[in-house]
Amino acid sequence: MTNALSTFLGAAGALTKPTDFAKALSGHVRTAAPASVDGSFLKLHTDGFWCYGRAEDRVADNSIFAINPMSLRVGYVAWKDSVKVQEHLAAIGEPAVIVENLPQDLGEHTKGDRAGSKVTYDPQMSVMAQGIEGDDAGLKLTYNTPSHGGRTALTLLMEEVSKRAETDPEFFIPLVRFDLDSYYNKTYRKTVYTPEIEVVGWGNVNGQKAPDTTPKKRQRAKSAPVEETPVRRRRRVA
Repeated sequence: MTNALSTFLGAAGALTKPTDFAKALSGHVRTAAPASVDGSFLKLHTDGFWCYGRAEDRVADNSIFAINPMSLRVGYVAWKDSVKVQEHLAAIGEPAVIVENLPQDLGEHTKGDRAGSKVTYDPQMSVMAQGIEGDDAGLKLTYNTPSHGGRTALTLLMEEVSKRAETDPEFFIPLVRFDLDSYYNKTYRKTVYTPEIEVVGWGNVNGQKAPDTTPKKRQRAKSAPVEETPVRRRRRVA
């Protein structure tokens, strides 16, 4: 990993103790200051592939990304007449966003606004990632998701990070592969794809990888070939 990555991960180093991450996260994930966007937006396409940007460029299958856990933002997104009009997201350590305290009258935001149309809020989560291996090395992305599947994937990821920060406070930066699962929706008669974020390794805030401690499979020793003793046949006497 490069110096550029260590700069990207610099915010994670702001923690006095990485073990405090679990405590800071505990009351945060379930609850949300607009978040700055670093790089293109990442999304799981409805056709079953990860992509980013307006051109929907595909994320390479061989790409590994580092996710900065301190870039996590949690909160709500405001919709009015099916148009996203505001985001209310809080970083770790900031007061959680309380949906009941959010404004219900956002005024005229789109030409399609109808008089008296209500504002609805959906939960939303966001993290930032940077490619470290593969064809997308160096690529910066922001994964910003209000979907149930996306929030579930990020919540599971942060639970892993929280446990890792307690057991190995030096190497708690998740190195991940963006994967997916699918199921067939009988109601809509189509395949639905759900995001999965697979942790394939861990790094530290300096951009170094944790040593691989996976036990190697022991190879069975090959036994020496057994030499067959030739069978001596008795000659039949005529």
